[in-house]
Amino acid sequence: AFQNHDLELVIDDGTGGTTTFTRQYLRLDTDTDLGTLTLPPRHTLTLNVVDQNNSPVANADINLTSTPHSVQLGGNQFTQTTQHTATTNTTGTHTITTHTHPNLTIGITRDGYRPVTSQTVNLNASTTLNLAMTQVFTVSGRVLESDGSPAQHVSVNYSANGSGNSNTQVSSDENGDFVLSGVPAGEIDLSINVSNIAVPPGPGEAFVGRYFGATLPLGSDLELGNLTLPATEELTFEVVDPDGNPVPDASLGFTSPGTGTQIADFPQTTLGGVDFFYGTGGSALKTGPDGTVTINTYAADTASVGVSAYGFQTPTGYTSYPVGPDNTIT
Repeated sequence: AFQNHDLELVIDDGTGGTTTFTRQYLRLDTDTDLGTLTLPPRHTLTLNVVDQNNSPVANADINLTSTPHSVQLGGNQFTQTTQHTATTNTTGTHTITTHTHPNLTIGITRDGYRPVTSQTVNLNASTTLNLAMTQVFTVSGRVLESDGSPAQHVSVNYSANGSGNSNTQVSSDENGDFVLSGVPAGEIDLSINVSNIAVPPGPGEAFVGRYFGATLPLGSDLELGNLTLPATEELTFEVVDPDGNPVPDASLGFTSPGTGTQIADFPQTTLGGVDFFYGTGGSALKTGPDGTVTINTYAADTASVGVSAYGFQTPTGYTSYPVGPDNTIT
């Protein structure tokens, strides 16, 4: 007596969950009759869970929660919350019977699938939801240089085909091995990026990178085996002034093939039985006293180059240049 109490009505829905109606700060100064508490109507919520091939997903774990919702019961203000846990049956289905609620949140998980998170529903009538889960797999392989040595610390990542958004990224270990986990079924764009410190180094973070890309259909775990990269070759940049004199200490950045080249026109190679396109790029390269800098990389037909040097007007942006027969760009 003479204290504030919280009164909870916990209703078992009979299908794996409860709905709780809470009356807070109920002060008992005398016997109290709350009258007839008529609960909100019940409805069914049927969940059909399928994979990317529209096949049922059995034994998926369902977690249904709700935000607190204010309701009037017998002239008293109660807060309603709902919680429900269950698993789908062999047909990927589960039916929940619970009270009306404007904001139920559904999460579904199962090993080997991407989870369904934050699927919301306003349950004001019997409802059926069809929810799709995407299977996930692993993509693995070993990256080797052309001489058979492991390519260590190579960055490997993927994106859903056409999205352009990079997802999981891993680095190859001391043996050149990598494993991408949780890769969704369907077509993926796989990227392999090899970065090396430029020799001779330039100012700042000088590096030369080689990149490889391929589009792969994925419907099971994929072991690519040995991915032996093509042999590199010398590529020389020669920077001259308008009179043809060498410009030492010039800083360069480049991509090859040049900007605007279509993927179909990139050099192609086969790695682990998969067709990859490839290219190269670098930044903060620095010319020597003879106005040249030579690096080991790949030489395509064109390169887009940006160059700057003290005492010279800097061209705007990158300019496309042809790669000469001796792999020299002037």
